[in-house]
Amino acid sequence: PVPPSPPSPPSPPSDYEDPKGGCQSDEVDIQIQGVSGAICAPACTMGFFCPRDVPAGVTARIQCALQDATAHKKYCALICTPGGTNECGSNASCKPIQGVGICTYDDDKDSAKRTTVQYVGDELVV
Repeated sequence: PVPPSPPSPPSPPSDYEDPKGGCQSDEVDIQIQGVSGAICAPACTMGFFCPRDVPAGVTARIQCALQDATAHKKYCALICTPGGTNECGSNASCKPIQGVGICTYDDDKDSAKRTTVQYVGDELVV
């Protein structure tokens, strides 16, 4: 008889996850002004580079499109098409903002530790 195959190892955590389970060390629990929900967002490197490790099932575009109004630090976001196919993966949805969409998770209500940022699109801030 053939022995059963071992279970596959759990997939390593990715960026852009649901803040409900806690964010990774390189991410911030973020809420976008004017958009419901939250997401774990990594900071943009050199002002425009973003990590590409998205959760399973996510097909949204990664963009350095968020900015903290106080510290002017920029963060990465998952940009999607509102009303389109589910580009945001499990438990997340595409929320419309300024002509595009942005993926956030709706199931985490603990906003006390959340950083509020603004959507700035792909404009370069000098």
